[in-house]
Amino acid sequence: MKLVGKYLRDRVRCISLIIALLVFFTAFYWLAKMPMELIIYGISICIVICLIWGAVDFKNWYSKIKKLKIAEEQILISIENLPDTSSEVEKEYQKLIRLSFEGRIALQNQSRLKFSETQDYFTVWVHQIKTPIAAIHLLMDTGQGENLPEIREELMKVEQYVEMLLFYLRLDSNYSDYVLKQYEVDSIIKQAVRKYSKQFIRKKISLNYDGTQLRAVTDEKWLLFVICQLLDNALKYTPTGSISIYTQGDRLIIEDTGIGIAAEDLPRVFQKGYTGYNGRYDLKSTGIGLYICKRVLNKLGHEIEIQSELKLGTKVIIVFKNEKNELPYE
Repeated sequence: MKLVGKYLRDRVRCISLIIALLVFFTAFYWLAKMPMELIIYGISICIVICLIWGAVDFKNWYSKIKKLKIAEEQILISIENLPDTSSEVEKEYQKLIRLSFEGRIALQNQSRLKFSETQDYFTVWVHQIKTPIAAIHLLMDTGQGENLPEIREELMKVEQYVEMLLFYLRLDSNYSDYVLKQYEVDSIIKQAVRKYSKQFIRKKISLNYDGTQLRAVTDEKWLLFVICQLLDNALKYTPTGSISIYTQGDRLIIEDTGIGIAAEDLPRVFQKGYTGYNGRYDLKSTGIGLYICKRVLNKLGHEIEIQSELKLGTKVIIVFKNEKNELPYE
């Protein structure tokens, strides 16, 4: 009976129209002085036709309700069980359902991909962090004072990996962690150089840097992270020689005389996890650093390019392009 009540509520306008028409034509024929027998006969035929139509319509309505109930239970998995319809309105509603379902699936896939990427990065990071920690334990076990510089360097690596993890997690955060304003790029470069000064001295790598006059709209913290990553790479892959920091117009250039990058690797150096030839040189390389640098610079509205020849060194170029003090998005 509940279903019948729901059906009658769904068809209340149609039923009201039929009743109104029956009353109208009954009154019309009665006023026209037609025989009452003919009026009753005509009304009876109309009622029988309406009841037959109602029974068929109720059956179709009930069948559609059942299919919708089944579709409701499976809506999280599939929308293939939506009932067929000839109604244009219902077709539009089904189109909206399909668009909503496809959008949800796309968001789920995107979420899974991001989760997978984060999980992969955590796996790599854990392996990275184990190396300097193990080295610190070994150096401390020897108990020799001359090991202090090496311990400091390994601790610096730990700090760097922790910092890299934090920046990686903030890349896709929902809140803005950027404070854009105009900076003297020299002040940011000097912070990075001070951070790596002991490594320059220990590896006997000369630094060619006379300061620049470059000003750029950027975020100090994020740009400092990028320059530190680039300096770390330059030191890592430059056994002997020098590293130069200079500008050309709105371009900041960090150039080394290290092992360089193979021509076939250059198009892929910014891909996540790609290490190429240099990965064989440094077995602990993970291919994450340049990937994060490019993502950060894209968010800041800057660009990054790499020019290199194997065994002749590498030139990394940061192009400061944004002119307005506003945050650009990828």
